[in-house]
Amino acid sequence: MIVLTALFCTMVMSACAWADEVEPPVSKTPIYLNIADGSIQIGYIFGDYYSVGGGERMPYNKENEYFLISGKSTRNNIELLTVTGVDITLDNVSIELDDNKSALDLFFSSATVTLEGNNKLVSRGGVNAAGIRVRPTYTLTIKGSPGDGFDFLEARGGGGSAGIGGISTTSGLLTDHDAGTIIIQDCMIVAVGSSGAAGIGGASEGHGGKINISGSIVDATGGRRAAGIGDGSHTGSQPEKKAKITITKSIVEASTSFSNSGPAILGKSISIINSLVDAYAINFTSGDINAGIDCDTITIEGVLVTAVGKPALLPEEITLTGDHLVWANEEGSYPGAGDDPTEVNSGTYNNDTKNRFVRFMSKAPEEDPFLPPRITGAQATSSRSVTLTFSESESEGVDGYFVWCENTDAMAMVKSGSTNFITTTITGLAPATTYSFRVAAYTADDISPPSNAYVVTTPESDSGGGCDAGFGAMALLLIAVPCAARMSKKKL
Repeated sequence: MIVLTALFCTMVMSACAWADEVEPPVSKTPIYLNIADGSIQIGYIFGDYYSVGGGERMPYNKENEYFLISGKSTRNNIELLTVTGVDITLDNVSIELDDNKSALDLFFSSATVTLEGNNKLVSRGGVNAAGIRVRPTYTLTIKGSPGDGFDFLEARGGGGSAGIGGISTTSGLLTDHDAGTIIIQDCMIVAVGSSGAAGIGGASEGHGGKINISGSIVDATGGRRAAGIGDGSHTGSQPEKKAKITITKSIVEASTSFSNSGPAILGKSISIINSLVDAYAINFTSGDINAGIDCDTITIEGVLVTAVGKPALLPEEITLTGDHLVWANEEGSYPGAGDDPTEVNSGTYNNDTKNRFVRFMSKAPEEDPFLPPRITGAQATSSRSVTLTFSESESEGVDGYFVWCENTDAMAMVKSGSTNFITTTITGLAPATTYSFRVAAYTADDISPPSNAYVVTTPESDSGGGCDAGFGAMALLLIAVPCAARMSKKKL
């Protein structure tokens, strides 16, 4: 999956009505460090010290001080060695490594990482090369900084390591293929794992731990045969699933890398609450490993979940809270326009027949229906972009709208407008491709039924200009504004 451009993404995130306020941190004094000055080591077994570039060890007080790190490097990394945990802020940090070390390594430490602006942690080495390494028994919390807008992190692993999670090596003490606890709050994350490794979770031959995502937009892509979120892939038959995944008030897209088999989300238990989740297993070549969502149990409450695969959804047990509309398709692909959904009531359902549910959507009470928007027109403005117009829902209290393509893994959101019609621009599409779009309105507590479908085909080549940011598979959508205004962090 092509990486989202960070500046554009932070502006889109700022419109997300679901994101919770980040609590201001306890007042601490910053210790300013620059990654360009050398690799940073924080914490030692025999005391709370830090050093830069192998220089003098300097003491710090973890109760009153935190580390504010900035700068760029292609050779230096950050190692957190203390077992008592540490607070750091990444202020527009860029680390891109080609050797065998993780860009940010929680070696013997739990940590809270606060993001400021746009950050990149990339390692392309052969082993021990996660974007962020999180060892078993330790906890990583990633959160955005207080204030308007949302902060961004791109994390990529190499050599069978996760974007965020486990690494492809085994130490003498712990099996580091497995990941510890990963908490993501109020920020935007793009995480990509390499061959066999999850975008967020276990490395090749490893498992994910507890993964909690709240108030965030997350785009996670697994390497060959690995999930975007959850456990890594294993040689031979897949062992017992272990990752425990909770997604709350978030927009999440998870997939395998292009042309590779594997589930999009893989874990022991999955809970999705008040979120928009798109799980897309791209390659449909063999068996259950290509399920969109593969788990033992899944709980779905107040959400729109789209899963594509063979089968699309493969839990042993499905628990639905609230009434739902369910679209099913035996081939594990999206149903065509006009397919009728099935009403499914609250309850727990066994999945002995490997039910191929494709999409779940909360169903409003019949006496007070949540009226859907209606797409009134769409036109390809270039070979990679489409202008879409839809009427707003007539129901009260609408915060915004979700828009998705029914024949790709693209999804997006747009804020409610001040007029009866909203015009949006969709970028990052492919030339000479037919797309089918739908729209749903949302409030803080509910999601409307989907709109009518509208089909548009992009031309083979551009006949004129246009503003195309080129975002690949995850096409982002926003209220039509000048290009210069898109490159800002202020709210729509």
